[in-house]
Amino acid sequence: MTLILAPTAPDEYETLKRLSQRYFGEECLGMETYEAFLSFIQRPYSCWSLKQEERIIGSFSIFRMCDTLLQDVMACHRQEQDITTADLLPLEQGTPLKLYLAAGAVDDLLPANLRLYYAGRLIAGFTSVLLTLREQGYVVEEIYSIAVSEEGKRAGTKLGFKPLIIASCPASITPMRLLVDQQQLRRWHRLRGVAPSMRLPILIS
Repeated sequence: MTLILAPTAPDEYETLKRLSQRYFGEECLGMETYEAFLSFIQRPYSCWSLKQEERIIGSFSIFRMCDTLLQDVMACHRQEQDITTADLLPLEQGTPLKLYLAAGAVDDLLPANLRLYYAGRLIAGFTSVLLTLREQGYVVEEIYSIAVSEEGKRAGTKLGFKPLIIASCPASITPMRLLVDQQQLRRWHRLRGVAPSMRLPILIS
């Protein structure tokens, strides 16, 4: 059975909303309405779904935002669900980029052993996306994220994220940062070897 990482499609809204709400609560980034969902997934390279024979196994999103907003989110002064696409910046080739990783999750209805397996493949798929961006001239220097569970922290650690100590965040939330250096790139290339097949977004000029 082929496992594919592909840009999130419009008809995946209901499934991804249920998956996200089980992990992150009723208010999830980009899931408030179908229209908001469409506005997020239309940003190239931003929203990804892991699928096997059309069943959605997991997903993640990566965005670029201004430094002020990023700092506010990481300090828990602003919530993910308050972000709109108007807050996001386009990816620009040749420009040093800071990205934010959001809503990484694997279907929690799967048995524990399968969740662990697919989490590893989702992590490898994420590295494949980042390496593809790099090969296309996008200079990603730092990636930030917020873990809301022990599972999220473990996945972040496997990717190379380090926890940040930010006093304004509650104990249940762990801000994390990943610096993209040569050591990380070597790790990512190794992980890419077990990444699922990737379907690239169709870019409309």
